[in-house]
Amino acid sequence: MQYKKPPEAIVHKHRSDDVFICNCRAALPVFFNVDLLQMSNLDSQDLLAIQGCYRDVDTGRETSNNIYLLKNIPWKMQSEQDGFGESSQKTVSWLNAYYLKTDDEYRLRECAIPESIQNEMMAVVSGETLSEYARYRASIVLDKLTGIRSSPNFHCTVYNDTKHYYFYGKRHEHVPGIQLMEIARQAFYAHFYKFNKHTRESVNLSILNFNCEFVSYLQSNYAVLIAVETLSCVIEGASREKHHLRATFTQEGHVACIIEMVGTVVGSKLFNKLRDIKPPTSHAFSPICNENKVIVLLSHIGGDLVEGEITSVSADMLFMRAPNSSNPIECNGDYKFHLFTQHQGAITGNGVLVPSHAGEKRGAMAIRITDWTKGSGAKFREFIKMDCYLIESDYAVA
Repeated sequence: MQYKKPPEAIVHKHRSDDVFICNCRAALPVFFNVDLLQMSNLDSQDLLAIQGCYRDVDTGRETSNNIYLLKNIPWKMQSEQDGFGESSQKTVSWLNAYYLKTDDEYRLRECAIPESIQNEMMAVVSGETLSEYARYRASIVLDKLTGIRSSPNFHCTVYNDTKHYYFYGKRHEHVPGIQLMEIARQAFYAHFYKFNKHTRESVNLSILNFNCEFVSYLQSNYAVLIAVETLSCVIEGASREKHHLRATFTQEGHVACIIEMVGTVVGSKLFNKLRDIKPPTSHAFSPICNENKVIVLLSHIGGDLVEGEITSVSADMLFMRAPNSSNPIECNGDYKFHLFTQHQGAITGNGVLVPSHAGEKRGAMAIRITDWTKGSGAKFREFIKMDCYLIESDYAVA
């Protein structure tokens, strides 16, 4: 099977190796009508993709349109035994649910049959089902055609990287449960942006609750498929919208995990504002252990230049140590600082030195921040939030 991942931004990730779903698509219609002119405009690869899943059917109706029907799904049958083999409770239920009985035959009437049922029907008729990649290729072509009615259900395949730095820090004989939760979250976002009027740039889907039912283990050496459906969508005014979604994980035709999520739609501007939290000035933070040394270049308007390492920070203070500084540092006047961080890059601003205290280690300095260059204030708050950890408030703040 070939794998095509969605864009990182759609599932709220920044790196391709953190995306765990691929071959995302809408559910295929069981049959569709399409004008011959549209089909003639497709290139040879697109036609092959359609022919890999559909066959041209003569319905016997007076129509100028072609009917394309999924392979191995019967268009009509003369009796309960015709097409589906021996009569059983399951095959009778298929006929009652998806076929219309006339005086002399059963005729297919429903084009939105769940794909799990499609696979069961195909297996009974021919012993075969359509490959997931063939469905994905056909869905891409159907998205190019107009006037085709399709179900808003969503399907994708798990891209399981057993060398992933986080989920496979140790070897597993099955897909870790916590990874399934992250995969479901990504599938929910991909489904939401595909079938709703919202764009990734305009809104975020914020999780309100998350429920998991683990039925059985999912093995790492077999394909895992996901089907996502919307259970409900509640719109309460222009600024309140909730979506209840369900993801069903299957492997080798068996359901292994069901995860449900309720999310609320939040505008991107509001979402970013809610995330941009300024900590109290009395709280001090130290760079976390996996952050490389945070370097500060401090320059006075008169030309002094000091290089040191950050020991701690607060919302309006930088605490640094410059043990190799041989020049006395003036406490009056303005200083410009350049803070170099591993993940946020360079952060620049202006400040004044705070007089040193007796007993401080040689080269210890404190800079009170007076203002930021454009955009640096938000980057500094992000640095505190993402790359620092709270320490005792009296440890570094006078």
